[in-house]
Parts: sequence; structure tokens; C-alpha cells
Amino acid sequence: MELPDDPSILVLLVATDGAAWLPEVLKGLRAQQYRPIKVLAVDNASADGSGAILAKAFGVRRIVSLERRIGYGRALAAGLKIATERRLDADAFLILHDDAALGPGAVESMVRTMQTTGAGIVGAKLLEWDNPLLLQDFGQTTDRYGRAVPRVERGEIDQGQHEQVEEVLYATSAALLVARELVEKVGLFDPRFVAMRDDFDLSWRARIAGYKTVVDPAAVARHASAVQREIRDSPVRGRMRYFYERNMIATLIKNYSLPHLAIALPFTILLTLVNSLLYFLTGRRSSAVQLLQALQWNLAHLPSTLRARTRAQRNRTEHDAVVTDLMHHGATRLRAQFERAVEKVVGEVDEASEDELEKPRPRLADRVRAHPVGSLVLIAVVLGLVGARSLFFSQQIAGVDLLPFPSSMRSFFTEFVSGWRGPAAGGAGPATPGLVVLGILTFITFGSGWLAQRVLVLGLPLVGALSMNRLCSVLGMNDRGRRLAVVAYAASPLMLGAFGGGRLPDLVLLAFAPALLIPLVRAAGLAPGGGWRSVAAGIVWLAIATSLAPWSVVFFAGAGILIAALCAGTRKTTAGDVLKRTATVVGGALIVLLPWSAELFRAGSPLGAGGGDSQRTMTDILALSAGPIRALPLAVAFGLPVAGLAGLLGAPAQRRRAAAIFAGVAFVSLGVAWAVARGVPWIAPRPELPLIGAAVAWCVLAGIGFDAAASRLRARAFGLPHLVAGIAGIVLLVQIAASAGWIARGDHPGLVASGALIPSFLAEQAAQEGPFRVAWVDGTIDAPSVALSGPAGQTMLQFLQRPAGAAATDLRRTFAAIASDETESGGRLLATFGVQYVIVRPTADPLLAAAVARQVDLALSQRFNNAIVYVNEAGLPIATTVSTPGWTQASASTFAAVAGAEASPRAGPGLSQTGGTGFRGSAAPTAKEILLAEDFSPSWRAQVDGKPLTPQRSFGWATRFVLGPNPNHIVVTWSGQRWHRGALVLELLLVIGVAIRWSQRAARERGER
Repeated sequence: MELPDDPSILVLLVATDGAAWLPEVLKGLRAQQYRPIKVLAVDNASADGSGAILAKAFGVRRIVSLERRIGYGRALAAGLKIATERRLDADAFLILHDDAALGPGAVESMVRTMQTTGAGIVGAKLLEWDNPLLLQDFGQTTDRYGRAVPRVERGEIDQGQHEQVEEVLYATSAALLVARELVEKVGLFDPRFVAMRDDFDLSWRARIAGYKTVVDPAAVARHASAVQREIRDSPVRGRMRYFYERNMIATLIKNYSLPHLAIALPFTILLTLVNSLLYFLTGRRSSAVQLLQALQWNLAHLPSTLRARTRAQRNRTEHDAVVTDLMHHGATRLRAQFERAVEKVVGEVDEASEDELEKPRPRLADRVRAHPVGSLVLIAVVLGLVGARSLFFSQQIAGVDLLPFPSSMRSFFTEFVSGWRGPAAGGAGPATPGLVVLGILTFITFGSGWLAQRVLVLGLPLVGALSMNRLCSVLGMNDRGRRLAVVAYAASPLMLGAFGGGRLPDLVLLAFAPALLIPLVRAAGLAPGGGWRSVAAGIVWLAIATSLAPWSVVFFAGAGILIAALCAGTRKTTAGDVLKRTATVVGGALIVLLPWSAELFRAGSPLGAGGGDSQRTMTDILALSAGPIRALPLAVAFGLPVAGLAGLLGAPAQRRRAAAIFAGVAFVSLGVAWAVARGVPWIAPRPELPLIGAAVAWCVLAGIGFDAAASRLRARAFGLPHLVAGIAGIVLLVQIAASAGWIARGDHPGLVASGALIPSFLAEQAAQEGPFRVAWVDGTIDAPSVALSGPAGQTMLQFLQRPAGAAATDLRRTFAAIASDETESGGRLLATFGVQYVIVRPTADPLLAAAVARQVDLALSQRFNNAIVYVNEAGLPIATTVSTPGWTQASASTFAAVAGAEASPRAGPGLSQTGGTGFRGSAAPTAKEILLAEDFSPSWRAQVDGKPLTPQRSFGWATRFVLGPNPNHIVVTWSGQRWHRGALVLELLLVIGVAIRWSQRAARERGER
């Protein structure tokens, strides 16, 4: 690239409330001897008189005044547009910040460097504004994933160590000379970048287009770095990590070639998620949210980023090597990543003066007092790890609802996009979006199901504690009350019982319940409104919680109606606001979860029916110990309700309305749980779930009471309030201590090693004979329960799947008949479901186990880790051919007719499964029909020797195909997949559209657009 002998320069100076620095900046410009030079200043809606200073210095014609504040890139673009209209031609543009003062001869030196090196961009050596002896910047570099690696140490003294012109990856935009030819070819700053990393993106685009970036040591400028140091108000203030991360990711997407992008982008996203988790676990919620918002912005703006990528790649003339050679490499880069991770946990380390080094180190108590949330999190993590020590030396674990993770994280996404729920006989229907959440978790844990499972189980109680901390913060509690509520919630009997039993839906709802109540308490006037952001956050949290714990949507809707009713007596308008907020959040979450959310309102859905539990007394309900795992003796389990009642009685005047509402939530939740335990249908699957509302309410009331007691009781003489508060405090402390002891013992009776669940030979048999199902029997003689799985056992791929439609009805009828001794041919009935083995769990009622043993066609196979395994002598694979007349006649009749069929169906070899919804194999010459133990659907197709067959209903619910004479090659497929995937694509487009609107609205509110 060549410049004329005396190139004309146009200075583009954007001022945004820069009055504090502009006098020095203008003085530096006047000191430049280079000619020809012109100046065009852009006043970015400044409110501090910057516009008047610029007008006085350059005249009105050289000023562009913007009516509203916009991002730096857009302001520069506006200046270039006006320069073109006013015919301010130039051979190069000098981009200058309003807090960067040029030293004498800087412009002349930069022009000379551009002429001699042929560079497209020339940067200046930057010194500290208040101390020009200190270096601030001499070009920048990054690692291969876009994270900045400074070339100048903090506080480095300028001793002439940088006196050569050097090529760099990018130069800071504080003082940047850019050739006009480059601007015309690749453009200037990305107008979407408000600030941060815009110079990185420009230099990268320029380098792959053939233009180098160099730094000229003779061109010196003092720079205040007012935006990065948050000296002035700007959209970046308090959101530095958000802008840094989002612009960095967008730069990678735009400028890397596809092979390098395929490596760098996943690692960068993973690192962003890990950093967000570290921030979240150490109590820095704002930083964690900013990183997640950066990912959300890139997803919402992916179309425009891809268009920008197309333009950048169109101008490419160089390979990525010319860029990566300028990046940071080797072990020092890995060390830097580790150091940043440590800083996120312990905080950034600032260098101290000698006087400060002589000061005594702060005591441990002072550190705990200074970081109460982080200290509580650390104690909880250490205690949890000690208690979970046995879980780290076993295979994958399994509980009541916690199943082993599949060997590949890809299986989660494959199962999600499949429209057929085969292993659990769920028929055609969508999978829960919770599989996507679990897949992402497995991705974050480096594809390890073993690690993902432990992060899930151990992390949910921690999320619950942080969720409670957030609710208490929104309610305006002081640190004392907030800490008590957090500890009490994490140590509640419900939390311990759900953890010890491996009840994943309960753990999920316990983790999210406090956060789910935040939009409702805001609408009720108990906290500041929060605006549309509170509604949007509520929709997202409710959607995530419902995808893993379906009863969450009922919990939220019920809580909203209840809080509205409690508000009706005081403020009718508030009651209406709460109902509107409830309807909006519930409706939004159900739309986000389509098409799966429609399944929640079908019979046999994951919401389930209310099942009575006569063993749970009212005492258990009041003690919040209604689950099968009782972590604490009843004698010490009443600490939370007692502390909550004391908090209700001791609530100060300004908190009485909030205390009354949460007390109402607690009492109604107790009543609902009692009704569920007594067998009232269609409220909740089990009493523990409505009790979560009581647990949250009692913790909030305890925090309110402790918050008030700590300050009010000191000023009063000893009396009844002191006695009540003291007793409540002692009872609660005893419960917390007992909970800590239970955790430390590591007693988790409901969690077992997954390898101990099912004999390994079943999977080998399925590989030889074709896929079949296993029936898992549990429950009581009066209320038997059964779940179906494949031969490898249940995994999280079948999470929340249930037999659907007529299949569910007939499966329930089968086990009701077995339990009541109405049949002794249960094996034949189960054969219609493709069941070849029945496993009676150790927790099953002995009377139910005896009823299963009385079935004449179920033969005892073995006892396996206290479970009883039966082989079904009449069993069939999921897809097979049959030839006996009794079975062919029964398949064309009703489900009950199979009980009279032959003891052996004389089935041919099972058909092998292909993909998720297909089967193929060969038929014996005597075969009469194909039996498919899958819910009937017209979308099933079969071809026998190339001839198509029409599906027919079998046993009233399954599928069959009648064969002609001498059949041979069989192919069975399901053609409904494309409709399901089309629905998922439409839902994805809807979610992306909403995310884009959310991002655009947030950007406007922050002044980015």
C-alpha cells in the first residue's frame, strides 16, 4: 500500500462527556506541525459541555452533533458520512479518543511510519495520563481464543525498551492512523460494537485482507482510559465483561477461517460458561450474568455476524497463519488461563506499596465478615464434598428419579430431536427440552457423564442456596437475615431428603423455587417492580425448571393465584397485577417449551396424578419431612417452622405485609401437602412438592425475624420477645447442626451405583436376539408402579418419559391384575409390550413381589443386589414375527385376548433396530404377521421384499403388519420424524426471534442503539 508524499489527514475525534480531558487533547492537536491536516469532531450527545468546547475550538461546521448517544463505532460512521457529504477528503484518518492527548510530532511520525512500512494501521505508544513515565500500551495481542494478553506489564516504566517499530496483532484505538484505502475495502469499526475489542476486530479484518498493523514508538500519546477504568458514565460502566466477551466472540466468528473457527469457538464458549459458573459460585452474580448475556447477544445477532463474516472473508488474501503468528502461544498462555480462573475465585491481586505490605494480614473472621456469601458458599461446598465422598469412588449413580447418564453427550441431542419415545413405550411425541439442558451440562463437563451427574446432584442444592439469597436480596433483607435464610434453606429436611433419595425433580424445584417467586413478589409490591426484565427472567427460569421438574409450572401458577388472593384484601390493583404477571410468565414458559409443553396436559403426563401416602402423618408434614428419606429425627426437624413462626410474630411494621403473605403461602402449602398425602387427586404427584412452598416461606420469615431481632431486641429490656427469639434460634441451630452432621456422614440411602441396577448379560442378549424391554416393578400391592426401559436399563434419555395413551392404560391394567391375582398369565400380557424381563426392586412391597412370583409364565432368573429378576417365557422382542394362530388372532382382537393365547408365540428372530425409529431383518417362511410393540401410528411403514404393507392396530394399542406367503426381507420405518423436526425448527425460530427482540430492547435501554 502506498501513500502520496504529503498525504492529507482527517482527524476523527468523538467526544462523549469528555470535558475533563478535552482541553489537553486540543492542546496536543494544536502542537502538531504536520500539514495538511483537518479535524472533524463528533459530539456524542454529551451532557457536560463537550460540544461547546469543540465548537469553540473548531467552529460549528467542523462539529457533528448527535441528538442521542450511540456506540463509538456508530459515532465514527456518522462522522465519516458527514465528512463525505462535506467533501472533507483525506488519504488517511486519525482516530482519536477524547481522553488521548498527542505528544509533539506524533502525527508526522505516524504518517512517516505508514509510508515506510506500507502498514494499513499505525498505532501510538500510550503513556499514563497522570504519570507519563509509565507505559500503558504498546500494541496488543491475544491467545488463539481471543482473550487479551498484554504486551506491557501494569506499572511498567518507559525506559526505552520499546524503541522499534513493531508489527502487532492490534493497536489500541485511542490514537490510530488508518489508511483510506483500508477503510474503503474492509470498513472501519463494527457499528454494533459500543466499545471494547472494536480495534481488535478492525486489525484482524485488515490483516487477513493484506494490511499490517504496527506501533510507532516515536508517536506518543497520554491516555486516561476513562471508559475501561469507569471514570465516566457510559453504557460500558459496570458491564465491562459483557462487552468484552460478546465482542470477542463475534470477532472470532467473523474473522477465523472455518477450520480454525471449528476449534476455537467451542473452546471459547466452554471457557465463557466455566468462567460464568466460577463467578456464580463465588457470589459475583452480575459478572456471571454478563457472560451469559454475551453468549445470548451473539446468538441473537448471529445472522448479522454471519453477514459481516461474509464481507470479511470476501476480502481475505492471507491465511490465518499471518494472524496466529502474532498471537500468544505455549505454556505461558495456559498459565494465564489458570491464573484468570484463580482470580475469579479469590479475587484479583493488586500490587501493594511497602507500607501496605507491613500491615498485619486480616484475620479469618474479618475475611468471613467481608465476604459472607462467598464464605457460606465455600463452607457448603466443603461440607458437601465431605458428605459426598463415597459418590466420587463409584460408577455413575442412580436414585428414584436420577438415572445414569448415557456414554455420549450426543445422545441427549439425538433423543431430543427424535419424535418417537421408544424405550418407555411413549409412542409419538416430543422429548422434554430438559435433555438439551443435560446435554449442555455434559458438554461443559468435557463430555463426561460421570462428572456431569455429580455436578448436577451436588450443584442443585448450591443453586438453591444462591436462589434463596437472591430472593432475600430482592426483598431488601440485611446480611444477617439473608445468611440465616440461606443456611436454613440449604439445611432443610426437604433439601436433604431430595438429595439423599436422588429425587431430581424435587431437587430442581427446590433449587429454582425462590427465584421463581421473585416476579410474583415484585408484582405484589413487596419489592421494586423490575419491569420487563423481571418477566423475561421469570419465563426463562420457569422454562428451565419445568423442563426438568414439570410440576414447577403448577407450583408457580398456584403461588401466583395464592399471592394474588392474599393481596386482594389490601390492594385490589396489586392482586390484578400478580395475576397478569402469573399468566404472562406461565404462558411464556409454555410457549418456549412447545411442543413438549402440550404433552403436560395429556393423561399420563409427567405432571402425574395425586397419589395418597397414608404413612405420612400431619406431624411429618409440619416438620417438612414428608419424603421417603427421613434425614432428621422428628425431634430436631421442627426448627424451620418454629423460626418462621417467630419471624412472623417479630416482623417489624414495614415488613408485616410481606410476612403475612409468606405466612399465607406456608400455611396453604402445608394444607395442600396434607391433601395430597390423603389421596386428593390431581394436585401433585407427592406431598413433598407443595411443601417446597412452605420451606421457602418459613426461611423468608425466619430471615425477616432475625433481621429485626438483631437490632430491635438490643434496645429493649429482657422479656417475652427475647425468650421467643432465643428459643426459636436455639431450635433452628440444633436442626442446622443435625443437618450438617447428616451431610458429613455421607449417608445417601437412595443413591446407588448404577452398575448395581441391572445384570450385564441383558444387553448382550439384546445384541444377539433384537431389542426388548425390561419392566421395573415397585410400589405396594394396592398401588403398584412400573417403568419400562431397554436392556441396558434406564438412563437419563428416558427422563420424564411415560407409557402414553392406550399403552399406559393397558400397562396399568396388567399390573393391577397381577397384584390382585386376577391373572396368572402376566408374562403373556407383558409380552405385548416387548417385555422379556421383569425386575422387582428391593423397595417393592413383599406382597407385590409374591404376586409377581405367582405368574406361571414368569420364571425366576436370579437375585441381583437384592432385586429379583424374572425371565418372561412368553416374551417377545419389540419388533418380531409370529406364526402361532392364537397370537395372530389375539393381536387382531383386544388386549385381554392374549391371556388365552399359546404359552409360546413361536416368534421368529427379533428385528434389529436401525436408527431410533426403524427395524430390519428376515422372517421365517411360516411367519403370519409382524408384531411391533410400539404405540399405533399411521406413520409406521413396512416393506416386505420391496412390497409396502399397511399398519393395523394390534392388541388395541400396538402395531401389526399382516404378511403374505413366504416373506423374507423386512424393513419397518416411521415417517413422522419430519413433522416433529419441522415443529422443533419453528419453535427454535420463535425462541431466536424473542431473544433478538429481548437483546434489542435491552440494547436500547443501555444506550447501545
